[in-house]
Amino acid sequence: VDAVASLSGGMEKVSLQSLSNENIWLAPNVPVYHTNKVFDFGVGLNARLGNKVAAHTGLSFANLKYWYYFINSAADQSKFDVAYDAGAGTRRTNFYAALSYAQSETAKFMLRGDLFSYGMGSLDEAWHRPTYKVTANGSYNLYQKILFQADIIAQGGMRAFDPATSSIVKLKSAFDLSFKTEYLFSESFSAFLQFNNMASNKYPLFLNYPVRGFQVTGGIIWSF
Repeated sequence: VDAVASLSGGMEKVSLQSLSNENIWLAPNVPVYHTNKVFDFGVGLNARLGNKVAAHTGLSFANLKYWYYFINSAADQSKFDVAYDAGAGTRRTNFYAALSYAQSETAKFMLRGDLFSYGMGSLDEAWHRPTYKVTANGSYNLYQKILFQADIIAQGGMRAFDPATSSIVKLKSAFDLSFKTEYLFSESFSAFLQFNNMASNKYPLFLNYPVRGFQVTGGIIWSF
């Protein structure tokens, strides 16, 4: 078992592109400020459970000034304004635990759970930020020809502000299961088939915007 500790800080760049990549329904002319990570202190434990299994757990505390949040615009509720937690900033606590398995390049698996809590500065809530998140992904390479990959994401505890009713709304918890298979004809050419949101759970990542239901996509990949 190894004990680790870290301390970091600095400015984290925020741009209109990075905001719109995270939320495509961004309102025009939103303010843009970089996040000042005053500090991010973490402690953790890493353990090897044999040659193929590893376990990790840890706790971190961060002070984030001008961390950004998305709020539905009062002028156009189909768009989102960006609110920044100024003043003392957001005090974020994150507890996590993870388990991983790796058998060379043939089979890999990872499971991680996170719990978040937020102490707010100038804002009332950590709008559209989850209080818990569970992720799992696994992959299997059959004969170095057929790749199988599965991903699971579950998160919840997000709150949003509804300007139409001037009330706080608790968003539905999210659960998303996806699966992908890919056949490698050569190192430069492959074909894939991907199934997204297999549970067809139309959860909202943002207020009034549920994600799409079950989707199937396929295609080819050619690199040169």
